[in-house]
Amino acid sequence: MEIVLFRTGEKIEVNTPKELKEILKYCNPLMMNFYKKQLPMLEIKGFGESIEINKIGITR
Repeated sequence: MEIVLFRTGEKIEVNTPKELKEILKYCNPLMMNFYKKQLPMLEIKGFGESIEINKIGITR
C-alpha cells in the first residue's frame, strides 16, 4: 500500500505490517490521525512500541 508521509508529503510504498509499525511508532496523535485517514481499511490502536494494527474485514 502507498502512504503519504506527514512531514515531507512524499509518497512511499509500505509492503508489510512491520514496515508500517516502524513508521507509526514515532507518531504523535495529530500524525496518527493523518495516517488513519489514509488507511481506513486498518484499525490502528495505541502509540509507540505498543501500537497494534488490525485489518478490518467487510462483513454482511
